[in-house]
Amino acid sequence: MSAATKLGFVKIDDIGEEFIIKESEISFGGLKEVDSHCDSERLSLLKQRAFYAFKILYKISDELLMTVNDDRGLKELANNVKEYTAIIEDIELENSNNK
Repeated sequence: MSAATKLGFVKIDDIGEEFIIKESEISFGGLKEVDSHCDSERLSLLKQRAFYAFKILYKISDELLMTVNDDRGLKELANNVKEYTAIIEDIELENSNNK
């Protein structure tokens, strides 16, 4: 018996590489998912963290460019991360409009 079948999965091929599990077979031991509301304070903190990640990646990119003249696209990634501050800001605005 494989680890997958011990967990309730059922083989769907002869080789035993593909398995499925029915939703009715899944037990979470009475745990129930609860949607929690993300308040403006938490969203502000997340925005600050995203901006901090941008600054760290940008500094690393600058150092790589100064020392080895190649950051392998890290500055572009940093700029993509910075975009998430605006995305979180949009979420924050939508959240405040839904109150």
